[in-house]
Amino acid sequence: IEAKWEGIKNAFIETFRLLRSFGFEAKTLSSNNAILPILYFIYHKNLTNNIVDSVKCNENRAIIKKWLLRAIILKPFGGSSDTVLSNMRKAFIKDFKQNSGFFDREIELFPLEEIEKEAKYIQTIDEEYLENNVIECRKNSPEAFAVLSLLYPNLDYKNNNFHKDHLHPESAYKEYEKLYKATDNCISFNIYDSLPNLQMLDANENESKNNKPLKQWVNEKCNGNRKEFLGKHLIPDVDLSLENFNNFIEERKKIIIDKLKSILNKE
Repeated sequence: IEAKWEGIKNAFIETFRLLRSFGFEAKTLSSNNAILPILYFIYHKNLTNNIVDSVKCNENRAIIKKWLLRAIILKPFGGSSDTVLSNMRKAFIKDFKQNSGFFDREIELFPLEEIEKEAKYIQTIDEEYLENNVIECRKNSPEAFAVLSLLYPNLDYKNNNFHKDHLHPESAYKEYEKLYKATDNCISFNIYDSLPNLQMLDANENESKNNKPLKQWVNEKCNGNRKEFLGKHLIPDVDLSLENFNNFIEERKKIIIDKLKSILNKE
């Protein structure tokens, strides 16, 4: 290791530069173990000089980002992480021996599917999994960042030009409670603060939204094309007033689940 330390150190540096270019920071990266397959690939493919910026690495960057976001959502390291990592290594080198070089040289692209198969964690994402494990992730959780990154892939994550925020403003929750407190249908703040009421926005767009009611913001920003605007932001075409929040949440949940199933199960 000492003889190879300079290369290993550079691979570490470039791996974290790559993660920053995806928009990650310490609080949005829930598993350090998820970094290791990426580091392993970058080091053995000698990509320390071009993985972050080179055009020829575009496909590898896209695959690595997808794998990392899936790993945060699917949590493959929940059991024995050493065993999981050992199994994952089989995606990079089938016949592991000291003199094998630790890596199959014919591998050109980050082996996302092979890693998941070797680690034997969930491959197909269904509605039940998303309902039980994903949809109620809170705003400041790593899982929320991962999901929103998948749902809104075209923002400028590399330059940190994005904001994660509520659709119905956080500040409106007390008003919502007043509307529903006399009923049995008042949704808790934990749900109000979860994925069905979250979006990822361009930083400038979010600053213009600020604490505006969702209905007002949509009316001001849609420029007469409400349907296209709602589709872009994954907002259901329903009454967007706070009085209709409970229905809005259920309809937004359906949109998110359908979109995630499409993204995560895409061949």
